[in-house]
Amino acid sequence: MSEAAVAAGVRPLIHHHGATAVEQPDEIRHYLDAIDDLELLWDTAHYYPYGENFPEGDVTDGIERFADDIAYVHLKDVDPVKDFAANRDALSDADFHLDNVINYFRSFTDLGDGVIDFDAVYDALSEAGYDGHYTIEIENQTERSLVHAKQNYDYWSAITDA
Repeated sequence: MSEAAVAAGVRPLIHHHGATAVEQPDEIRHYLDAIDDLELLWDTAHYYPYGENFPEGDVTDGIERFADDIAYVHLKDVDPVKDFAANRDALSDADFHLDNVINYFRSFTDLGDGVIDFDAVYDALSEAGYDGHYTIEIENQTERSLVHAKQNYDYWSAITDA
């Protein structure tokens, strides 16, 4: 499958994501090793619950571990709800009870409003030589989404321009 994508000029990526079969670091590594030419769309918020430093906001272990595989980056912060780890564990065990899903995904927030250390994220990506694109994901902001987009952009720009 990836060979056809590469032949067509498309870059095949895998996006690790909570509540899927590709969420934990060993699962990510398994797919990257199993499929030729597959690269990683690395996501701050979806790595956070599975990183070595959970529940701290340091996700740089994921950047260091997958530095050679990262082709694209999603930026999103996490403000963990009470029992966040229990919701994570339930979803990892395929217990897709509505409360588990809602409480897990409700934790996503604007950059700087959660626990992730984005200064460290930028430093680690820079040290790894990453010079690709970033997407700031705006989730759970159903009102004034353009205002949130601008605030997130300004937050990230202040880090990258420093």
